[in-house]
Amino acid sequence: MFIKRVLLGLVILGFLGLMAKVPKSCAATLKIGYINIAEAFESYDKTQESEKEFQAQKKKKQEEIKKREEKIRLLSAELEKKKGILKKEEVAKRNEEIKKKTAELREFMIKANAELRGKNVQLIKELLGEVEEAIKNFAKSKRYSIILRKESDLRISPLLFAPKSMDLTKEFIKFLNKKK
Repeated sequence: MFIKRVLLGLVILGFLGLMAKVPKSCAATLKIGYINIAEAFESYDKTQESEKEFQAQKKKKQEEIKKREEKIRLLSAELEKKKGILKKEEVAKRNEEIKKKTAELREFMIKANAELRGKNVQLIKELLGEVEEAIKNFAKSKRYSIILRKESDLRISPLLFAPKSMDLTKEFIKFLNKKK
């Protein structure tokens, strides 16, 4: 990972070196900015809408789990009450039923978690694709030559330093949410 960063840094330094040799007439038209992808993604209206839908699906799964847990709890409580009255065969049968329902619950929980994770990953990929496509359109419409990706407040990749005046995040978020 460190080697990749060093190589990327060297490539960028080489690029910047080449840019230094570009005639001033070309350099005057060179526009560079950066966008905080995480901030843009979080501020994207569709991200927030998708998050609400995802949370609703998650809540439905949790409610189904609670219903199944309650059924198991009721069966167990009923069995405890009637343990002294029921025959051994009936107690064993009901214990098997409780074990079966518990296993079904575990299986349902595993499937529900996997399904929710898959949906979440799919949503994120789709939304990031839309954000990246919007960045291309933004760059074209605003005539930017280069737009860099700011990964977090601590790191601008691949920049070592960029003045705040190059931060296009707020302007891009307006563009992104307006393009619907």
